[in-house]
Amino acid sequence: MLELLRSDIFFKDELDHPASGYAKWFQRIHTMRLCASYHDRKNFCEVGANDYLEILKQFPGDKYIIDPYDGLEGMGAAILPPDIPDRCEVFRCALGVDSGDIPGDLFDYVITVSVIKHIGQSETNFDCEPLDYRPKEQEEPRDAFCNELFRVMRPGGVTIHSIDHAPHNRSYLKNFTDAGFELLRNDELPSVDECLHDLSAVRQRHDWLDPAIPMPVEEMRLHSVLTMGFVKPQTERPA
Repeated sequence: MLELLRSDIFFKDELDHPASGYAKWFQRIHTMRLCASYHDRKNFCEVGANDYLEILKQFPGDKYIIDPYDGLEGMGAAILPPDIPDRCEVFRCALGVDSGDIPGDLFDYVITVSVIKHIGQSETNFDCEPLDYRPKEQEEPRDAFCNELFRVMRPGGVTIHSIDHAPHNRSYLKNFTDAGFELLRNDELPSVDECLHDLSAVRQRHDWLDPAIPMPVEEMRLHSVLTMGFVKPQTERPA
């Protein structure tokens, strides 16, 4: 699965919602719909759940959160949210950094929403521009994340990621496939041109905060969203 998040998949009331200038509004709706196809999965995990737990709550089985709750990257919450659902275990760590205590082959289904764009972002000065090359400072933490995700997922497990700044983060495809994941669906990776210029692409805009501060068009083009979906093969490839 490799798809640009587009406005034509949403209903009119969703498009007219007061939060419709906020890309995460659409990312969460879309991810929740994708998750509905996997309710039979026993062990569901959201990485970087922060304090938005609505996707997590829809799953009937055992639930997990991986989030350091340190209030740093992405300005996430520094304390656990009060409404964590029953049958939910929290791993207070960053996947690929200090997550060695998480058992291997644990999760059947793992998601992130507007999270993994932050990995390697500060190391490259928060650049959102399309990549002409993959800087080592960015790729090392991203490879660590994807390799650790591969370790903690069960064979046959599915992982879906809603990633902001699509023109820049198209390169995540290689991080996931290098770790051993296979595409959930055989899609073509949207081109940089599509990410920048598709008129139906959902984009983060400034006017959700203050309509008096419009976002320059050239900047707004950087804020499209890419959805990537992968599966951990039932049998691992030879080393």
